Amino acid sequence: YDPAAVGRYWTILTQVMLVLEEYAAGYSGKTSPVHHFWHTFDIAVTRFSDRHVAQGASADPVTREAYSREVISSGFWFGDERSYPEPAFYAYAAPEPDGLARQPLEPAAARWTESNGAHLALLPYDEVRTAPDAHAEILRFYDSAYAAAALLAGWPADRLCPGGVTDPEERGVPGPL
Repeated sequence: YDPAAVGRYWTILTQVMLVLEEYAAGYSGKTSPVHHFWHTFDIAVTRFSDRHVAQGASADPVTREAYSREVISSGFWFGDERSYPEPAFYAYAAPEPDGLARQPLEPAAARWTESNGAHLALLPYDEVRTAPDAHAEILRFYDSAYAAAALLAGWPADRLCPGGVTDPEERGVPGPL
């Protein structure tokens, strides 16, 4: 047990949690809470569409429930030797829409990478941690990955609610006459 390492881990996840909660507030559809995966020690939030996704009989009950609808998930993890060896912010869509990895990402340091037969949007932690406004850079990354996946998958554009405001009148969008 290394108290300094655990303290740094807690500090990073706490700061990332605040960014993920703000990002989650920008969507008016079904969204998971910000949650921690004990097996990979990542933290994430998932946005869901209303479209069901059939799972094969071989899928375990947790997978069947987690991916019973189309998802776009965003998060942060410390990396691993098998997939990606450094801390990074990530996003992915399941099922992955065709052409996703050809879509642009922001900021410039973000990129698509292949992971277990699918594509993962990655933004290395070291590329943003010293940015003048790291919070804004991370949100730009999550927004660009979401926009790419949602557009290709045909998700409704009206699910976005900038700043967490769901009332169109309050956002300055005129309502029906």
